[in-house]
Amino acid sequence: MRVGVGLPSTVPGTQGQLIIEWASRADEGPFSSLGVLDRMVYDSYDPLITLGAVASHPVEATDAATLLTGQRLTPELITEVVTLAAKRSKPLDNADLTINYRKQVTPVYIRRALTSFL
Repeated sequence: MRVGVGLPSTVPGTQGQLIIEWASRADEGPFSSLGVLDRMVYDSYDPLITLGAVASHPVEATDAATLLTGQRLTPELITEVVTLAAKRSKPLDNADLTINYRKQVTPVYIRRALTSFL
């Protein structure tokens, strides 16, 4: 089973060093992916800055973000966003998983993440 971990970048008062420590531990295993959230109600670390601090090359899915902005989340909107965001993804290849597998599961993870907010 593949399990991802969300970095605590939206937890008020979290220090940057703790986020880097979490990412390092996730990289050691058994986690297959990292994720971050964004909060608009209270202060949190910017998700792109967070990923930039812990990832080799984060990619911003601006088309997907623009489509989401100001919209009520629906299953139809999620389908559109998944398509746009997955096109921008560039998963890294490693010894655990092939690049083809990572490209196939990227839209699955995006859909799961967004669906959890319905």
